[in-house]
Amino acid sequence: MEKKRNKGGKWRVALILILFLAITAAAVSGGFGGSVNSCTRIWYSENEGQNSWSGKYMYLNGTMKKQIQVLGEHLEITVETKSGSLSVKITDRGGTVIFERDDIGTETFSVEASGKVTVQIEAEKHRGSISLNGGSF
Repeated sequence: MEKKRNKGGKWRVALILILFLAITAAAVSGGFGGSVNSCTRIWYSENEGQNSWSGKYMYLNGTMKKQIQVLGEHLEITVETKSGSLSVKITDRGGTVIFERDDIGTETFSVEASGKVTVQIEAEKHRGSISLNGGSF
C-alpha cells in the first residue's frame, strides 16, 4: 500500500518561511519605524520617542536616520564631541533640506522646524553623544 504525500504542506511551510523572512528584513531595515541605520556602533545606548532621540556611544561610524515629530516650532540639538566628526542634515516632510552642518563640536543649538522631520547624522569615528528634542506633549 502506497502512502499519499501532502504536497500542499510543503508549499505552506515555504510560504510561511518567506513571509517570516520578509517581515524580519523589513523590521531590521527600519521598514516599520522611523529609523534607518548603516553604521558601526560600540558601547551605544539610546532613548527614542516620537518627538525625541538621544544616543551616547564610545564609537560611531556611518549613517543614521531618524524621523522626529516636532511639536512646536524648534528642534533642539545637543552634540558632544570627544573625538572624530559628526555632521547633521535635517529635511522636512517634502524632502527640502532645512538644516545642514558638518564637523559639529560640543554645542547646543536650535533649528526652526515643525511637523515630521528626518534627521540624518554622518559620523566618522565619532565618540560622544547627540540629543534631539522636538518638544513634549
